[in-house]
Amino acid sequence: MRKKIVDQCAINYYNQNDSILCIRRIDMKTITIRGIDAELDRVIKSRAQQNNLSVNQWILQALKKITGMMKEPVFKKYHDLDNLAGGWSKEETEAFYKNTRIFERIDEDVWK
Repeated sequence: MRKKIVDQCAINYYNQNDSILCIRRIDMKTITIRGIDAELDRVIKSRAQQNNLSVNQWILQALKKITGMMKEPVFKKYHDLDNLAGGWSKEETEAFYKNTRIFERIDEDVWK
């Protein structure tokens, strides 16, 4: 495979099937951060591992959050009541429908 840059487009030539892959070049900057002590290094690597991210991905995510480029959801998702949803037994469901069936009847005298 040989790679050639043509008009801001990277073109890869494959000898096997002569297919062409065109990928737009994006200028990405590199920043070097100096002065990271052993404790900060340990914390960064630990947090990255906890989130199943590379160190680079975790740092980019943290920078985007700090600068406001990554928006947090407006409403936090809670799961503390999940075990109650759909948690009725068959008997409890039948009892509920039996006890609330009265609300399905229309009182004709009221609607005259």
